[in-house]
Amino acid sequence: MNKHDLRLRLLRAREQLSESQRHFYSRQIISSLRALLHHHHIREVLAYHSIGAEVETAALHRQPADIPVYAPVCMADSRMIWRSSAHARWTISSHRTPEPVDGKVWRPQAGRRCAVVCPLLGFDRQGNRLGMGAGYFDRWLAEYHHHLVFSIGLAFACQEVEQLPVELHDHPLDMIITEKETIACQNISISSPSAM
Repeated sequence: MNKHDLRLRLLRAREQLSESQRHFYSRQIISSLRALLHHHHIREVLAYHSIGAEVETAALHRQPADIPVYAPVCMADSRMIWRSSAHARWTISSHRTPEPVDGKVWRPQAGRRCAVVCPLLGFDRQGNRLGMGAGYFDRWLAEYHHHLVFSIGLAFACQEVEQLPVELHDHPLDMIITEKETIACQNISISSPSAM
């Protein structure tokens, strides 16, 4: 199945979840994510702001956090930067995603334990991720992955496929969190009392 047809199939699968199911599963996923971040002493989180039927991440940006949280901003030149979401003013981008229009810009710091939380439409257990096709996250991960402790995808279990088609520029994720489990994709330890 090509990526276009696969996207359509996965969009349908995700949209078949009821609104109450998505809310409930999202709370479970975010709870597992928070436990994982705490367990591994993560000090900065770069996290997408959800839209539509995606796993809901608005709470990460809305609630006061004990660690800084940043949201992505897609630039006209196809770069992606991250701005602090604490007390930020938000706008809707040309990609229909909420973006902070002000706030501190994230810069990698040596020794600062940082994780990125990526949106996805589909995934496999090797950490391959199918996005919507714009490529912002793949390009950013290719440049900055060595500054991260983890790259994490959030998904509903219905978004899993046996094997995704992979291209040279695709960058696999370290782990995927669903409402059912936390999947280690890159031979890393994910042990956390609250997330298992």
